[in-house]
Amino acid sequence: MLTFTPITLEHHALLRKYYAGCDYRLCEYSAGTKLMWSLYLRPSFAEEAGCLIVRNRIDGEWVFDYPVPGPDGDVDAALTAIESYCTDTETPLVISVVPEEKAPELLLRWPRLRMNNERNWKDYLYRAEDMAAFAGRKYSGQRNHINKFRKEYPDAKFIPLTGADMPLIENFWADYEQEFQKTSFNAKRELAYAKALARLLPEGWLLGGGLLVDDRLVAMSLAENCGGTLIIHVEKALYSHQGAYPTLVQAFAAHFGGDCVYINREDDAGDQGLRTSKLQYLPVRLAGKLRFEVRCEADRLREIPTVTTPRLTLTPLEERDEAAYNALVEVANSVPGCTLFDAQTDGNHNRCVFTLIGSPEAIEEVAFQLTKVATERIDMNKHHGEHKRMGATDVIPFVPQMDVTVEEAVEMSKRVAKRIWDELKVPSFLYEDSATRPERRNLATIRKGEFEGMPEKLLQPDWAPDYGERKIHPTAGITAIGARMPLVAFNCNLETSDVEIAKKIAKVIRGSSGGFRSCKAMGFMLEDRGIAQVSMNMVNYEDTPLYVTYEMIKALAERYGTRVIESEIVGLTPAKALIDCAEFYLKAKDFDCKKQVMEYHLIDME
Repeated sequence: MLTFTPITLEHHALLRKYYAGCDYRLCEYSAGTKLMWSLYLRPSFAEEAGCLIVRNRIDGEWVFDYPVPGPDGDVDAALTAIESYCTDTETPLVISVVPEEKAPELLLRWPRLRMNNERNWKDYLYRAEDMAAFAGRKYSGQRNHINKFRKEYPDAKFIPLTGADMPLIENFWADYEQEFQKTSFNAKRELAYAKALARLLPEGWLLGGGLLVDDRLVAMSLAENCGGTLIIHVEKALYSHQGAYPTLVQAFAAHFGGDCVYINREDDAGDQGLRTSKLQYLPVRLAGKLRFEVRCEADRLREIPTVTTPRLTLTPLEERDEAAYNALVEVANSVPGCTLFDAQTDGNHNRCVFTLIGSPEAIEEVAFQLTKVATERIDMNKHHGEHKRMGATDVIPFVPQMDVTVEEAVEMSKRVAKRIWDELKVPSFLYEDSATRPERRNLATIRKGEFEGMPEKLLQPDWAPDYGERKIHPTAGITAIGARMPLVAFNCNLETSDVEIAKKIAKVIRGSSGGFRSCKAMGFMLEDRGIAQVSMNMVNYEDTPLYVTYEMIKALAERYGTRVIESEIVGLTPAKALIDCAEFYLKAKDFDCKKQVMEYHLIDME
């Protein structure tokens, strides 16, 4: 089992042995960070399989850095050692500050984990050559400040700092504290840690530099080269000397950045002033630090695993739901002339989606039979889930295919709605192309209030059901039935646990809020994965293509400091919806899917 040793100043050589060649580009993978913040992080280390394994104490729990390999290091073996240690000591397995490029390895190793990537802790990466030159119009602001500084202090010069310069550094700290008196605990702590780090300059591996005016330091930086990335640990300047900060940034990069591709100026810790300042230097990347919390084995054993077959996908169901689900599947497969194409369940939404194809007569029959089973087995008084709903059979869309017209589908929806009321006493609204009035075309408008608010809604003058009385079925609620274009259930998962971001994005893109006319969107939290989701129903993929919403979500996510990590399509989707995406991203000129896609010709041959 791993044995951990607390990190102290005497371990700087050991740390540098691993970090000097580490190409993770994050500030935590450096000797300077571990030593400077040792009182806060309480880091300890172990060596295993040629790798450095570091654990830190954060918010009362142990979290592990991603292993740093030496020349012959085996990261996979080191991860196994961490897992075994956590099992043996009954310690939660949490791996933090994971470089984004290492995420796929952990996802493959531990499919069941929670992931987080906080914007406040992302490091700012800049190109070293950009910082050294400040060339081009985009850096005109920095050059103006530097010119003013040089004009005001023509004799100012940049000097590298060594252990021999400690008297200069001590005088700088005194001037800095005199001029900029910080009162917050965090500010005082950070300054104390910076002073402590500066005392390591005599060791030779820490890089120091400063601006000298009249034999006194007015600005200084401390940094470390780790795998070709210059990591800036400390960057301080006297505010009385305007322009000192950009002058220091440029001079330090020019002197020490020649062998580096990137300069890491660390994170902003959520400080808005610091964020604004660092963004002004135009980072080429905000380097994420992923936090992975691996679920324990006991959690895995208590849940039903995902099962996939060519025709059926089951996501985790609670045991009490299985009988109802199996009964629905049995009915869906029992009607001659009808084929169950797809059946999906979602534990977060607590919702099943069945996709069937067949003759009009068969589809009408199976729609009624599925509603009958749902009415008998699902009690909406006990139902809860992320997705909005108003009935045990929430919605029945009839989607015309091949030679069936929209008008024929509308008549089918009316016949089924009438039968459901006559035989099951479940009222219904007609929606989309079947709607009897404009305000009922939108399913979201009809569903507003959900099951719990529907009894009161039905008493309003404009909300009498199209079929049935002004009261819901006591357990099965009310159903929406209609004909429509093929709906594409399209979701985008975000690299954040902040569900408010997903909700804000959804509000921007959905048609009801002034966004895309054919897009319905909500923001959800996927609790089992610890990430937020923008969940959409694209009611007309030709009016609003999938790639349009995807690109908009991607842009909005970046605005909020996160990104889209994946998208998903729930259930079946028309081929053209995906072909349109391919055509867009490939920039295919004059592409005609009906003429150029082989499958279209095969269909014609049948």
